Amino acid sequence: MTYAGRWEREADGPVVHRLQASHHTPWTGTALVRDVRLNQAGLELTAAGPDESLLRLRWRRADA
Repeated sequence: MTYAGRWEREADGPVVHRLQASHHTPWTGTALVRDVRLNQAGLELTAAGPDESLLRLRWRRADA
């Protein structure tokens, strides 16, 4: 999944991605809302899928 645009987050709230471009054309010009969790393990964004599934994206810090 690829998209580009600006994002914002209010204190302890979700991340809102305002899409200016996307390989999935219907998303261009829309806003995607993702819940965010940051802890020692890394960063996790989650959202509800179209079929009530849970979509999850995780980033971990690389070991030094």
